[in-house]
Amino acid sequence: MNGFMNWIEQRIPLTRVANMHAIQYPAPINMNFWYVFGFLSTIVLVNQILTGVWLTMNFVPSAEGAFASVEYIMREIDYGWLIRYMHSTGASAFFIVVYLHMFRGMIYGSYQKPRELLWVFGMLIYLALMAEAFMGYVLPWGQMSYWGARGGSSGGGGKSSIAAKAGTVMNGFTARGCQQQNTSCPLGRMAARMLLNAETGSSKNITPKREKTTSKGVSEKR
Repeated sequence: MNGFMNWIEQRIPLTRVANMHAIQYPAPINMNFWYVFGFLSTIVLVNQILTGVWLTMNFVPSAEGAFASVEYIMREIDYGWLIRYMHSTGASAFFIVVYLHMFRGMIYGSYQKPRELLWVFGMLIYLALMAEAFMGYVLPWGQMSYWGARGGSSGGGGKSSIAAKAGTVMNGFTARGCQQQNTSCPLGRMAARMLLNAETGSSKNITPKREKTTSKGVSEKR
């Protein structure tokens, strides 16, 4: 078995990458409470994915059947109400921990050199999160969903032809694409940002300390 695992490791170094960026990643002693929100956002993301996939199994992505399917989940399926409330409350919790995570980044200067791309990548994830949250708000297709979609997609639609066309495109995207929201997983974006974070550190106060080998073959911290 060890020989087989070594054969795989030589070709796909999963263990080495996991040790380098997660399992054996050096954690400085000056970490504090503020650094827990990045991990909490990952926990909430997992909750959203699991509950969202479960809800997708019973959801009807159409204007005629969406609201009725939500009622069916809430009233007829065992613990369906609990799964739906975990998902809807998790969406609000997601934004809370993400805003606290962003606040920590600002007060500790995580956007400064050499972490500019880390900050930009995080902001792109934040924009994608807002778009996914908007589509998730529309999914039940009740009164709040309908008027939320109208308000979110109209945005000055009558003032210019460009704005009107943008509103039309947004309405079509919401109607046809929102059923994909629960199964579109942003894990790839988060994984890439975590790799950048592992290489550059999360702020000027928390920089990963690597070992280097001197000319005498002795490892020392830097």
